[in-house]
Amino acid sequence: MCFVLGITAVDPARSSLLFERFMSPERSDPPDIDVDFEHERREEVIQEIYRRYGRDRAAMVSEVISYRGKSALRDVGKAFGLSMDQVDRLSGTMTHGWEGVDVPAARVREMGLDPKDARIEQVFKIARQIQ
Repeated sequence: MCFVLGITAVDPARSSLLFERFMSPERSDPPDIDVDFEHERREEVIQEIYRRYGRDRAAMVSEVISYRGKSALRDVGKAFGLSMDQVDRLSGTMTHGWEGVDVPAARVREMGLDPKDARIEQVFKIARQIQ
């Protein structure tokens, strides 16, 4: 798509890129466009898009996601530097329907974790917020 739209000069056919990776019967969704650039040059890219296509033909779009409970605990735990063993214990004992309700201290201790550990408290707090 990026080549067809003139966003890149890389011709996927001439570069032997695998078209099947993006269009195949196994995919239920159409392909999307993903363009990466340095975050320091973000404003420069935005201004070039406005210059090239006009402000009336360009828009800023964002996507907001939310996590399911176990995934939230896993990702926040990793971000807080918990070991994979701790992350596994933390998320492994939670049910799939965990909705961020407070977890009793006894249950946290059963996981082999300290419920008074500031990192553990923060992991639960942030995991609740991103659900």
